Amino acid sequence: MERVRAMGFSSVTAFADSKPHATDLELADQLGVDDVAAVQLVKVWAAEAEKSGHLQEFARSLLVRRIRSWLPNGWGAGEPDEARFLASSALVNWEGDLPDSLRLLAQRVMARALGDVVPYGWLPSGPDDPILSRWFEDPLL
Repeated sequence: MERVRAMGFSSVTAFADSKPHATDLELADQLGVDDVAAVQLVKVWAAEAEKSGHLQEFARSLLVRRIRSWLPNGWGAGEPDEARFLASSALVNWEGDLPDSLRLLAQRVMARALGDVVPYGWLPSGPDDPILSRWFEDPLL
């Protein structure tokens, strides 16, 4: 994207990596509030990840952003039914933006996330957060 390069980044991936806690909506807004859509940004980012062979890194980073977007007060915050709904929504929303080649991985990560005991109020610190790492660990088992 031309705007990313104009900001001094070599790629959308480099731009996103520089802001690990920003949601994809916040990233898009930084590029142009009125004319850059988050879905457009994510599609370009996914294409870059696929081309470079870094799809799992993309998936992890996008999951951080979706959790922070859907659960701004952290994992489990609020009434139990609402908290579970928001966590499920974040995960389904994340899965929907992944390339087809990551569907099986996404389903396994989602099952682990929803079955895991996560500290109340947890938000991922970044793509290498220990809880996220646990969800992505040995995904084919």
